[in-house]
Amino acid sequence: MSNAGKMPKEEGIDHSVSLIREGYLYILNKRRSFNSDIFETRLLGKKAICMGGKEAAELFYDVEKFKRKDAAPNRVVQTLFGKNGVQALDGQEHQHRKEMFMSIMSHEELTRLTDITKKQWALATTKWEKADQVILYEEAKEILFRTACEWAGVPVQASETKNLTNYFSAMFESAGAIGPTHWMGRNARNHAEKWMQELIEHVRQETITPPENTALYRFSGHRELDGNLLETEVAAVEVINIIRPIVAIAVFINFITLALHHYPEERKKLQAGDEKYAEMFIQEVRRFYPFFPFVTALVKKDFTWNGYQFEKGTLTLLKHWKN
Repeated sequence: MSNAGKMPKEEGIDHSVSLIREGYLYILNKRRSFNSDIFETRLLGKKAICMGGKEAAELFYDVEKFKRKDAAPNRVVQTLFGKNGVQALDGQEHQHRKEMFMSIMSHEELTRLTDITKKQWALATTKWEKADQVILYEEAKEILFRTACEWAGVPVQASETKNLTNYFSAMFESAGAIGPTHWMGRNARNHAEKWMQELIEHVRQETITPPENTALYRFSGHRELDGNLLETEVAAVEVINIIRPIVAIAVFINFITLALHHYPEERKKLQAGDEKYAEMFIQEVRRFYPFFPFVTALVKKDFTWNGYQFEKGTLTLLKHWKN
């Protein structure tokens, strides 16, 4: 596609409705109509730049040119990410918080996560043998919630599991919604954060003692760059940032099942036990059925790329999936 000359511009006062209506296809459709990997539009009353393609992705993730803080719409922060989580940080703050997350990502801990996952699925499939029907998506969410909590050192009563699973799934199910669905997502996050805050306070008061290598233990004791303990509210957001994405994998489990339904010949290839092929299959599912249509950032400073001007503070959207 051509990248020469003035940046293509979508005419009109605002195109937020088009973005909501076209969803995943919005940026793709406009890139095709402009025959360009980049174009300018207006969203929520402000100038925005939309991009796609390999070169654009490399540019977008240049931390010297773009920042994530304050880029996500408030409704996404209120449902999906939570306030002051790692996704909204830049620079040293982001690196320091990221190190907290990476401290629980050792080979041993990831192996333990794998073992817990296998155990939880085995327990579930044994139960399914006696069931008249299985609603895979609902079952997968609950399995993954139990898996995530066990791995993160988060104690959960059996009687709480279903409600808590629904709270965590509502966060990603309502991320881009408006109206009642959005408010249900915010309400779910409020309940989940309150529950997690209480657990963190118990850990700090030593009335609960999770294993030292778990997220609940590590995040409860984490200190920021100024030496102070992470605020309880923020620590809760970050523990949720461990559990919620694991629960969200239920979406891809459904997509995997759908893919095997549409392409039954893939089942035999996967059953052959080739791990490399299995990984390729999973990555193709992620590409073909993307979770979100784009990611957002703000231009950090004025700069020029391929002859195009980027002004500080401009909202930029990257379409991070291929057709």
